[in-house]
Amino acid sequence: MKNAKHYFKKYPRVEVLYFTADDLAFTELTAATDHASELDDDFVIPITRKEAMAAIKDMMVDGWRTMSAEGEQY
Repeated sequence: MKNAKHYFKKYPRVEVLYFTADDLAFTELTAATDHASELDDDFVIPITRKEAMAAIKDMMVDGWRTMSAEGEQY
């Protein structure tokens, strides 16, 4: 979830991303499931753009700040 904003910014037309245990995001469920099958934790979590933005907004209200790898604060 911590990188959801970055991924949704990278893929502006995607409304759902599928995250794996190693915090990678996929635009297709089958690709995420295939990748997850190679990990110790094989779960895949779908996160919608709306859910991600609401969670980020809640974290900011609570005083949380995170810096992305590109130096973008969110």
